[in-house]
Amino acid sequence: MSIGCASTFVGLSDALARDELRYLKYQPEMKVNFDGSDSQATTTARKMYGKKFRLVDAKRVWLKEPDDGYEQMVVRLSTERTCTDNCTYAVLFYDDKQWLELWRGTAKELQLGPLGDNGMRGIYDGSRMWQWTGNEYWPGLAEYKFLYRDASAQEKRAVDAALAKGTGEKRDDTKYLVLDLPLKNGTGAIVSIQSPYYCGQLNCPAFVLNEKSELVGNYDAIESQAGASPLRDKDANPLIETVTSKGLTVYQLGGLKPDFTIDAQTPIIAGRDRK
Repeated sequence: MSIGCASTFVGLSDALARDELRYLKYQPEMKVNFDGSDSQATTTARKMYGKKFRLVDAKRVWLKEPDDGYEQMVVRLSTERTCTDNCTYAVLFYDDKQWLELWRGTAKELQLGPLGDNGMRGIYDGSRMWQWTGNEYWPGLAEYKFLYRDASAQEKRAVDAALAKGTGEKRDDTKYLVLDLPLKNGTGAIVSIQSPYYCGQLNCPAFVLNEKSELVGNYDAIESQAGASPLRDKDANPLIETVTSKGLTVYQLGGLKPDFTIDAQTPIIAGRDRK
């Protein structure tokens, strides 16, 4: 591919360097309008997607810094004749040999973010920003403000008890960063930690507490990164998203097994089915 960016986890080195659990999250800044004005892009896209989709509408965009040639486009797709809400979108890049589909997903309104560290714009699907790592588009947490606060004494006791249960030792050098978690019956917490003892090279536990500061979840995550999902369970509590080596893993409150995963997306030949 002519994209040519180094492969890294977006923002993870930034989080370590600043000694806090934050990584680069972009705000969407560019809405992609499909007004039928780009007939050349639409004709090209129909050759790849026209057999499977009745609606194929394309718009040329710049995912990376502009260079010579006609290399990038966003395609709106639907099995119906029209689509105004929750359409399927595909983001394409021409690598001088063939069209590649870098990302495909459903969104109410597709937007692009600013250029990221790896030279490509992020893709915002209405819930989260996907960021280019150099090899794939990586799903970010839906939570993006990260208004961390200090842990209360009760929250520290709950987390320390869980850590000691797992290792048999309580440490005094653990750092706690807390996100308030709006629950149906009050305010719980997602507690991320920093610790050279409890954390591995990347993985580090993240803890979920209910409104009584009782432990209801303990999940491994890259750099303890976790946040609330916009989705709710049957009890009207938010699902919990954690960053993992393959993308995002999503749990119901108190769940031991993942509810589902949101995998990073690698390039495929445009028009083919995405697994």
